[in-house]
Amino acid sequence: AGERGVRRRFPPLLAAAAALLVAAISVTALNLGLPGRGGRSEGPVDLVAAVLAAPDARRIAAKPGPTGQVAVVVSRRRGQAVFEASGLPEVPAARTYQLWVVDRSGPRPAGLVEPGGGGKVTRLLEGRVTGSEQVAMTVERRGGAARPTSEPVVVVDLRA
Repeated sequence: AGERGVRRRFPPLLAAAAALLVAAISVTALNLGLPGRGGRSEGPVDLVAAVLAAPDARRIAAKPGPTGQVAVVVSRRRGQAVFEASGLPEVPAARTYQLWVVDRSGPRPAGLVEPGGGGKVTRLLEGRVTGSEQVAMTVERRGGAARPTSEPVVVVDLRA
């Protein structure tokens, strides 16, 4: 009889533990902002706004050229930068603009740029940016490249 009592109490304990586990996973998923959940993690728009509003944000404009107006806003404290452009000319359908962060080690990919209406772009650069690099933009094949295959159409020197 004592053994039956243990067996009868065990399933409710197991069910309670499973319910607790499901609740913990749900709360974690909400806090992490998993897709399809109403999470509170910083999204791309929030990150761009945070960089632009950072107390140490510094805006460096590129020299005027055929690519319209281009600037990079960098926050050393956040280790992030935002690429801003307007008037970017369209590229052929098989090509895309690609951003690069260039330091002593050479260029590393920092994201693709798809201009909106009026050739406007506001995009967070991928990876860490300390403000001691250059940001370059090239025209690459659709989907981007691992290394630049063309000369930059614009360069912003963050060291200036």
